[in-house]
Amino acid sequence: NKWYANPHFRGTYSFETVESRKEGISLEEILLEPLISNGKPTILFAGEATHPTHYSTVHGAIETGHREAQRIINFYK
Repeated sequence: NKWYANPHFRGTYSFETVESRKEGISLEEILLEPLISNGKPTILFAGEATHPTHYSTVHGAIETGHREAQRIINFYK
């Protein structure tokens, strides 16, 4: 199965729209922060869409996985 042939995704990656740039909306800034419940990070977001400069790249996805893993490690230290 080829990612680009999937009818639901067609090989999509995140991108900034012209409108989001006009509005100054930065989704990666929103997704950088975990959701906190009872003082604990309960939902953490990783993936290329959450990288502030390398969105739409594999290395951006990898770096965000490392970022969130480190966040978990730091929380439990």
